[in-house]
Amino acid sequence: MGAGGRMLDSSEDKDILKRVPIDPPFTLSDLKKAIPAHCFERSVIRSSYYVVHDLIVAYVFYYLANTYIPLLPTPLAFLAWPVYWFCQASICTGLWVIGHECGHHAFSEQQWIGDIVGMILHSALFTPYFAWKYSHRNHHANTNSLDNDEVYIPKRKSKIAVYSKLLNNPPGRVFTLVFRLTLGFPLYLLTNISGKKYGRFANHFDPMSPIFTERERIQVLVSDLGILAVIYAVKLAVAAKGAAWVISMYGIPVIGVHVFFVLITYLHHTHLSLPHYDSTEWNWIRGALSTIDRDFGFLNRVFHDVTHTHVLHHLISYIPHYHAKEARDAIKPVLGEYYKIDRTPIFKAMWREAKECIYIEPDEDSEHKGTYWFINMGAGGRMLDSSEDKDILKRVPVDPPFSLSDLKKAIPAHCFERSVIRSSYYVVHDLIVAYVFYFLANTYIPLLPAPLAYLAWPIYWFCQASICTGLWVIGHECGHHAFSEYQWVDDTVGFILHSAIFTPYFSWKYSHRNHHANTNSLDNDEVYIPKRKSKVRNYSKLLNNPPGRVFTLVFRLTLGFPLYLLTNISGKKYGRFANHFDPMSPIFTERERIQVLVSDLGILAVIYAVKLGVAAKGAAWVSTIRSIGPQFLKAMWREAKECIYIEPDQDSEHKDFRNMGAGGRMLDSSKDKEILKRVPIDPPFSLSDLKKAIPAHCFERSVIRSSYYVVHDLIVAYVFYYLANTYIPLLPAPLAYLAWPIYWFCQASICTGLWVIGHECGHHAFSEYQWVDDTVGFILHSALFTPYFSWKYSHRNHHANTNSLDNDEVYIPKRKSKVRNYSKLLNNPPGRVFTLVFRLTLGFPLYLLTNISGKKYGRFANHFDPMSPIFTDRERIQVLVSDLGMLAVIYAVKLAVAAKGAAWVISMYGIPVIGGALSTIDRDFGFLNRVFHDVTHTHVLHHLISYIPHYHAKEARDAIKPVLGEHYKIDRTPIFKAMWREAKECIYIEPDQDSEHKGTY
Repeated sequence: MGAGGRMLDSSEDKDILKRVPIDPPFTLSDLKKAIPAHCFERSVIRSSYYVVHDLIVAYVFYYLANTYIPLLPTPLAFLAWPVYWFCQASICTGLWVIGHECGHHAFSEQQWIGDIVGMILHSALFTPYFAWKYSHRNHHANTNSLDNDEVYIPKRKSKIAVYSKLLNNPPGRVFTLVFRLTLGFPLYLLTNISGKKYGRFANHFDPMSPIFTERERIQVLVSDLGILAVIYAVKLAVAAKGAAWVISMYGIPVIGVHVFFVLITYLHHTHLSLPHYDSTEWNWIRGALSTIDRDFGFLNRVFHDVTHTHVLHHLISYIPHYHAKEARDAIKPVLGEYYKIDRTPIFKAMWREAKECIYIEPDEDSEHKGTYWFINMGAGGRMLDSSEDKDILKRVPVDPPFSLSDLKKAIPAHCFERSVIRSSYYVVHDLIVAYVFYFLANTYIPLLPAPLAYLAWPIYWFCQASICTGLWVIGHECGHHAFSEYQWVDDTVGFILHSAIFTPYFSWKYSHRNHHANTNSLDNDEVYIPKRKSKVRNYSKLLNNPPGRVFTLVFRLTLGFPLYLLTNISGKKYGRFANHFDPMSPIFTERERIQVLVSDLGILAVIYAVKLGVAAKGAAWVSTIRSIGPQFLKAMWREAKECIYIEPDQDSEHKDFRNMGAGGRMLDSSKDKEILKRVPIDPPFSLSDLKKAIPAHCFERSVIRSSYYVVHDLIVAYVFYYLANTYIPLLPAPLAYLAWPIYWFCQASICTGLWVIGHECGHHAFSEYQWVDDTVGFILHSALFTPYFSWKYSHRNHHANTNSLDNDEVYIPKRKSKVRNYSKLLNNPPGRVFTLVFRLTLGFPLYLLTNISGKKYGRFANHFDPMSPIFTDRERIQVLVSDLGMLAVIYAVKLAVAAKGAAWVISMYGIPVIGGALSTIDRDFGFLNRVFHDVTHTHVLHHLISYIPHYHAKEARDAIKPVLGEHYKIDRTPIFKAMWREAKECIYIEPDQDSEHKGTY
């Protein structure tokens, strides 16, 4: 299962809210004995290295901002300054943490060296070093004591009557958080706000303050002199450079340091699982254990790991930060359930704690009357990452105890309503945002110096791709008849959106419909048909390793969709060549072929438009004007690592994915542990049960509302295009190299949204009129080089045969016997990297062109040949239409190349289209969920009832979850981690020989 076990955030997350006995079964001595001796060593050389490192990085940030930001046009400068402030504040917070470490005698063996370094660092960041050192020492000595702690002393219920009326609401919480983060630390230093009550005025600048003892007062005065020296230096800088320069270059980053510091400490000491004690119950070990670690992502390292080693820090504060993680891991087995870490995303956690941790009350049913807990859960209950994650890996019975009707009944009626006005709003919204992105990128990025342009283009690409993915999702929704009540409206919008994103709307609509009709059928599903173990031996050898997974992921993400459309790679095996552009492809039925041809025309039109764009603007401009959050990337990597093949469960009557890579499943945390649990294959409910659970309005498809999303995404895509086309060419080379990837990511994301809308059109979810859906889907998918009808029909087959080893269209896993060579060649890190790159980049094109990874039809199949075995006779004409759509887009691209040059077309259009190319399990793509019109985390619903519009999908999903019970799966593992994990572990499938269900793999 991977290279060393599953990447769980660890079992410490399992019962994060569980209250443990207040008297631990270990002593501080037990903890110290568990820590390796070298962790207690404090090297002045190693500590100084981190100071020098951070100072150099801070200077680099200063140099870049001071040199290049003034050269930017105003709009871009408005964007660049916040980037500088965030970066500079982050690195300076690292310096502040080192100063804090000096105060704990963790910098070196000589206290005077630590005090000198700490005094300089903290004074420069407007923190009185000695004053804060002594009050912070009191905090460590009295942690969570309601009588003697220095900070974060929560209120009792009787003390917050006024607060409850005024601030215990969203606007009030926003005010409270902003006030705490910006003014909290300065006011704490100046007035001791939120600090211990001393009976008289106390602050950190008065040597006679009751905070300090007699022997500390002289050093408090030294702290004041340090702050005065910095104030004088700032005065000189203002005189020389002006107040605006000083505020921009120094003032705001210092405020940012204070914001980060308050945020970190607030989250360390505020959590529903943390007790507080009055004088009758408090002792030092109880208090020291009443803190919690937090995960700040990449900032953990920038902040020198202070964020996720805080429990250790409160137990043994003089361990240097560079030994902290090792020491923390050493004591965790001793701490057991007393170790707490909450990996909830930081902003979500901040809002949750502000909402729920309002006051404390003693537990009246406990013998410890002096132990207090946060009781108030805010206005609506605890905002956990969601209970549905708790058992994400738990296998539920394959036969759910409910029907689709039950699910539909659970959904509010209005969720089924498809408002063309509301749908159109999202189209218009996304188009406007896309246009804004385009305008900014096209106008200002070219004006940036090269280094900044290198940064700006990737930002633009990401933003534009995100919003365009939203438009694609609307197009996908059109295909599902979820855009409006009129199918013709849905198809029109979906056709336009999908064609523009190089997805043949009707082709993809019909193949995608097949996917919905056969989801996870190894025999009839259209896509994502996993391999059985026997089929992936070569893969295991070559790609089931980190480099192989990287390759596989890159290939899949970049070429996967194009190749799927072109060759039906990863699609259902039809016995002959199948693709999404050939109306006669076996993917489509006779009645679908004309619309597939229309899809082709849509794609051809987009290609022609691209050609004109290239002719007018150049290929570089086109390619650069058209990508995913950390959580998504983490999950993507995990799945690439783990989901290699399927295998039956030998100890079960049902069979499923078996090989989990080379050494263990990479789950994010034990709360996800149950996601792998197998459920009975026969659910205790029917589709009718599910439908009954869904509110009626969720089934309503509004062509106006659906069109809104198309227009919205198109405008956003145009904004991205305009910004990239106008400004990136003006950037100096280094910045342009950074800016283009940003543009590609943004444009690919927004175009993926459009592709999703085209996909929705194929499911008749865009409107009530199929012809509208097909028109929109055809246009959108063709523009995104997806043969709409071809893909629609193969995707329909996928829906009709999902996870059928025999009939599914795509993602059919190999059996063990088929993957021997894979195991030797690709089942290693380099092989997996190769596999992932190949799958992500070439997977879709090859699927369309060659039906690679698709259903085996006994002869060549692709998505462009109307006679492909993927399609039925009645679908062939529409497949031909898809082909014409693709040809039209290709011709448009040709014109654009003639007018603008190949580089322009590739940069502005080509790369974003590659980036926009996206059985069933929901995934969390973070902020991209919205950009992609929620297609990412409503996929289970989508496979059950594909024609619900995306703007009702979340409500409908939530409505059927109680009916689905354990049959509902969502994996919130960060996407790249998941991608790698599945590439490593999901190699082949095998039947369960000990089960009565020999056909379950």
